Amino acid sequence: MTPLRGLTVTAGLLAASAVLAACQDTTSDSDCYEPGGVAYPVHLVGDTTITFRWPASYFPVRYWADPAGPTVQNVDASLNLWLGGLHCGELSLQRVTDSLTADVVVLNPPFMPPVPPAGAAVFADSINACQARTDIVLDANDVLERPIHVYVVPFSVDSAEVNSCYRFVTAHEIGHTLGLLHHSSNAQDLMYHRPFRRELTTGDKYTVQLLYRVVNPTIPPEVR
Repeated sequence: MTPLRGLTVTAGLLAASAVLAACQDTTSDSDCYEPGGVAYPVHLVGDTTITFRWPASYFPVRYWADPAGPTVQNVDASLNLWLGGLHCGELSLQRVTDSLTADVVVLNPPFMPPVPPAGAAVFADSINACQARTDIVLDANDVLERPIHVYVVPFSVDSAEVNSCYRFVTAHEIGHTLGLLHHSSNAQDLMYHRPFRRELTTGDKYTVQLLYRVVNPTIPPEVR
């Protein structure tokens, strides 16, 4: 495996990509798009050449959740949240009980593990209550390795605060695993680098709708 452009990704803000800007003029089925939506970039922070979304041949995309703590409940809620943001059946998601069959693995360790040497990571946190990370690893042929790993880790000793943070940070990370590899610059959006609620805004919905209807991905997932 080769390093992903030598990049470790932290929260960052870039101008909206030209791809998404152009997409706003190409919508043909208005029922599939959120009215009044403004898209944010979906490419990997620091590399506009890397875009990703799951192809239909992988549907349903399989998620495995750590049975420890509230992870299963939070993953289920997050999958339903993002599916609710797509109006025309563009995506299919499923939680599975066998981690060996999963496309995405969501873990809840006590401490954050090191970033893979051959990958990049997208971080999120919320008021120092918890931290989360999604690892994006490409092989030598620029193919996304499976499964994608997500880590949701406690920061605080206040269990109520941590559990509240887990809910929206898990939903944020699920957004990254769908291909929203950037962060929004709008603090109200779930995909802002420091989310504070588990809701999709108009911007979140419009961006994922464009991603799964218009944007051409540049990297494929590893063959199952």
